Amino acid sequence: MKKHEYLVTFFIISIVALSGFVVVASRAQNNVNKIEQIEKIKMAACPTYYNVATSLPALEYEVVRTNSTAESLGLLGNGLVDYVLSGRPLKPNEGDFEREFISKDGYSFVSTEDKMVNINNLEDEIVCTDLDKEIVETDLNLKNITQIQEISKCESGSIIITSWDNTDYNKFKIVHIINSDGSRHVLSRTPILYCRDKCPQNIINQIKNIYEK
Repeated sequence: MKKHEYLVTFFIISIVALSGFVVVASRAQNNVNKIEQIEKIKMAACPTYYNVATSLPALEYEVVRTNSTAESLGLLGNGLVDYVLSGRPLKPNEGDFEREFISKDGYSFVSTEDKMVNINNLEDEIVCTDLDKEIVETDLNLKNITQIQEISKCESGSIIITSWDNTDYNKFKIVHIINSDGSRHVLSRTPILYCRDKCPQNIINQIKNIYEK
């Protein structure tokens, strides 16, 4: 084969190879564009469960960090997010959303009065519970909790520790149990998903799998 024939052959092979590269690169860019065009699910989350929310698949979810459950619910009510991952039940004035308990861990702390109590000062309060007081005392490292059968029988102004199913913010007010750094104590919160309509089972399952790890 003559020299000019080698050059022509090399030129043709180079064009074919380059064309193939362009096609592959173009397909790859198209795939990226398709991923970017997928509308993500917007999930608002307050600090207690923000880490759980951000552990959801990043390609599917956009997580909006808020400072409180009230702020998250405001975004949901205004249509700015699709779902809310919160740590407590709704107050009477916070709307009427569908909800799904991801777990019922921890305890509901309520009182006839508004309170914010440091976990280290909880022993200075009058505390009663309709749950197994020995278990509650062990979990919270407390002593002298009063055992009651009905939370309505607890002394006015005292702190009542009850279950999430027995929580009624129409009758009682939230007691915020905080750590020394100002964060909510983990046993005073439980993860709840709020939705405008029925909460999708696939999203519930995704959150549960992350939370239970």
